[in-house]
Amino acid sequence: MVEICRDRQRTFDLLKAAGLRTPEVLTYAEALAGRFPLAVHRRGASSARAQVVPDRETLEECWADDRENVILTRVEGDEFCVDVYAGLDGVPRAAVPRKAMELRGNAICKAKTVRHPEIIRQSLVLAGALRECVGVISVQCFLSGGQDVTIAGVSPHFDGGAALSIRAGADFPQWIIQEHLGRKPDWNPDGWQDGLVMLQYDREVFCRAADIPMAWSATLEDGALRGFHDVVGTDAEGPRKPIENRIEEGNRSRIHGQQ
Repeated sequence: MVEICRDRQRTFDLLKAAGLRTPEVLTYAEALAGRFPLAVHRRGASSARAQVVPDRETLEECWADDRENVILTRVEGDEFCVDVYAGLDGVPRAAVPRKAMELRGNAICKAKTVRHPEIIRQSLVLAGALRECVGVISVQCFLSGGQDVTIAGVSPHFDGGAALSIRAGADFPQWIIQEHLGRKPDWNPDGWQDGLVMLQYDREVFCRAADIPMAWSATLEDGALRGFHDVVGTDAEGPRKPIENRIEEGNRSRIHGQQ
């Protein structure tokens, strides 16, 4: 199953065999002779969104960079990610569509649960067609005209926005634990809240340079801060608090006007 999901061509072959609508895969010659805009996917990237190809020149550049790219007809409409749960027996049990309300780069930063019967039905059909599906997968699809669903891809893992589905009532982690303990989960396929919205935002973190271990200097310059929650330093007075605690205390001091 993972091999299929990681290969765009095999994914689209599976969707076609299951009778599900999906973008047409074009040969390079067909694409050059066809209508633009088109879309290009890296063949081995299951979760990356397609690159829009507006014209022939851009297509030629994409093809020259990587001839393993998959060229597709472009799909328009409202974008959805669907969290689908299949039990340990491989039977699809529940699907929760999340409508993308706002994108930032490749990430959805604002989304809403939508109880759309046709999206749910097709997502469950896809999970069944994968046969070896166990746990949670994420289905990417587009909705146009209110009922026309086009499935663009599937990722064989929890999606970053699955927290919305879980908060809405589809408690996937609890179901997984219960099944592994030999208990039967109370998986009501309709027992989740329709119209629940999730908003995500950035949060600034302020700290003194002296509080940052020297080993982090290079990663800070590269814009990446790793191991943040694991670091505990030492002072002459004894063990220091974890840096995130000290930073939070410093933020509170600034908020309340203390120095």
